[in-house]
Amino acid sequence: MTKLRSEKNSMLRSSLPVFSQHPHRYPPSTFNYIRLAFFSFFQIKTKTFRIVSLKVNRPIHLVSSLSTMNVSQTIETEEDLLPCLHVKLYHPQQSSNSLYGLIPLGKRSKHPAEDPLRLGRDGQACTVALLDTRVSRKQLAIQAYYTPRSRDMLFRIQNLSQRAQLSVNSSALDYLEVVDLPDKALIRFGQYEMLIIRESGEAKASFEVEFEVLTVPPSRETCTCEPSVTPVSDTE
Repeated sequence: MTKLRSEKNSMLRSSLPVFSQHPHRYPPSTFNYIRLAFFSFFQIKTKTFRIVSLKVNRPIHLVSSLSTMNVSQTIETEEDLLPCLHVKLYHPQQSSNSLYGLIPLGKRSKHPAEDPLRLGRDGQACTVALLDTRVSRKQLAIQAYYTPRSRDMLFRIQNLSQRAQLSVNSSALDYLEVVDLPDKALIRFGQYEMLIIRESGEAKASFEVEFEVLTVPPSRETCTCEPSVTPVSDTE
């Protein structure tokens, strides 16, 4: 039994560092330095691990919070009330001709505010197309804009026809002439009459347009005198 213990002790001593096998070769302060260095190294390793873990975890939480914020902002933007232009159309031959076959009647359609809303007979160049060869290829354009002193989305209307005038209430516009669109405006070109009513909203980047057909001319209801408007040329 004593022999086994001596062999075990000799094996342990052989596995220890040299300074522990021969303590008389090193002063006592050496062991203190070695012990202090060992604990310092262990603490540095621990702090380094904590720092690395924090650097890994913090961006993850930040990204998750940012994604949550973006989702909430998107929801709020989608819930904003969009400005709307109610466009009421009338033509004396609308009952016999399918003039509004390409226009979505009775429902609102969303339109980006930076793009002009064009109306004419060319379905590729215009947002709203009329099935009428007497209408100009590009008849008119409605553009949204803002002013520095107002948060409301405003609109202006421009005549795009080179050979026909555009009537806005009591004003006649020639080619490329522009006028601000009031909250309620009566538009005329050729035999067409359009009553446009602006509905304000909170959204900034888009607006809606809703078309409907009137059975009587809106000029009769508004009692607006009809100015002299040049007939629309079908060669334009």
